[in-house]
Amino acid sequence: MNQPIRLPRAYVPSLRTTLAVLVIVAALAAFAVAVAFGQAGVRTRGAKILIEKTGDISITPVTGKKATVAGQFAPFSTKTALTAGATVTVSSTTGNFFTLTPGEDETINATTVGAQGQVLIIKVTTSGTTSRTLTFGTNFLSAGTLATGTTSGKVFQIAFLSDGTTYTELFRTGAL
Repeated sequence: MNQPIRLPRAYVPSLRTTLAVLVIVAALAAFAVAVAFGQAGVRTRGAKILIEKTGDISITPVTGKKATVAGQFAPFSTKTALTAGATVTVSSTTGNFFTLTPGEDETINATTVGAQGQVLIIKVTTSGTTSRTLTFGTNFLSAGTLATGTTSGKVFQIAFLSDGTTYTELFRTGAL
């Protein structure tokens, strides 16, 4: 049967233990005040965590290391509208969810490739009655070109997965 833990009658925490607890409590209180009145940050051995008053959290790991996020996480950090043109560029540094309304036949290139495991999605919305052909060029490995068809307002979504050096097509939808 479990017995309660009994402390000696004369148990008094050492001065060192008491001071350590007070320092931790003071640090946590200072951190809470900093969060309430602006922003707070923690930097340790090159890694950085920044909490903005808005609730946004930035995590910058040490170069070559990864950051793991637990709890709820929005997989598409930024929605970026791409500029239509003969050559369209996407960059993993501006997000991983892109929208495009092509105005001509276009080639889509990736100027940077995301980290291994990053998913990149391109949402294409048709406009007008001329079919446009989209070709996936630099840093993409795709199943082929995408012909948008002649019905305006149709939506296609194409998903790619990064292996760290190339975005490989995972899937694409038909006209929705």
